[in-house]
Amino acid sequence: MNLEELLTENKYLKEFCGKLLENLNLGMVILSPDFIIEYANSNIGKDFGEVKGKRCCEVFKDKYNCRNCFVKRSISHNRKEEIVLSSRNGKIYEIISFPFHNTDGRISALLARRDITKQIKFQEQLIEAERMVVLGQLSGSIAHEINNLLTVISANADYILGMRNELSLDSAILESLQAIEEHSTQGGRITRNLLDFCRQKDTGHDMVEIRKALEGVLNFMGNQLSLNKITLVRDYDETIQKIRGNKGQLQQVFLNMITNAKDAMPRGGTLTISLKHSENHQYIDIIFKDTGKGISKKNIE
Repeated sequence: MNLEELLTENKYLKEFCGKLLENLNLGMVILSPDFIIEYANSNIGKDFGEVKGKRCCEVFKDKYNCRNCFVKRSISHNRKEEIVLSSRNGKIYEIISFPFHNTDGRISALLARRDITKQIKFQEQLIEAERMVVLGQLSGSIAHEINNLLTVISANADYILGMRNELSLDSAILESLQAIEEHSTQGGRITRNLLDFCRQKDTGHDMVEIRKALEGVLNFMGNQLSLNKITLVRDYDETIQKIRGNKGQLQQVFLNMITNAKDAMPRGGTLTISLKHSENHQYIDIIFKDTGKGISKKNIE
């Protein structure tokens, strides 16, 4: 290969590598052995502006809180090093340093920055989902034990009330026993609804009594709504009876919507739940409308 061919090939390779680095969905930086930035692609330029010729620490220290520089370790030990850093704009980056020998034999570094914010958030959501599964199983077990206790309390109160004449109970004691029976029965109904909700694991689809499924969630969320001074308004189309779906999954959605509405109204308000046919009568619309502060435009975008 003559000199002209060699220069042509090197020009082609340089152009190819330049386009490759520019079009990667990564931030790419090439550092000299003295930590001077010799190259930075447009992904880096968007966040830091013109950085070529500057020292690495001058550019990144305020953004990434660099400590115990991993690039120094990479160059001094001639090995790949990687770290995960949180930037001050809330994003999370994985940064990898790849050492390489430059033309004079000294070790330089190629830095690759990858935005892993969504990946980390997704992992956190998976962990939270697994935690909620365990919590649901634990809640079911606790609800079962509480339900057994309430059954015993209710049965004994009912027995004593049945013996009121033989025991010559005065009115104050009778009122107390009736209150015990009433509230233990109500508590039992709440725990049974919770048990029914926790037991639903079938992923198949069947005909679901949609109002009954919705009321099942409201039965054990009702106390929380009342405690938070939230008025519940039901606007149901009485002609709607059954739909095809998965009862457990639907109730999970209902629970999430009601919980979000409750959290959006810390000082109380009104939650209106509407159940109606769509305009073309091909679908069912289930609408949860609250009087809370809503989601900010920033978070919606």
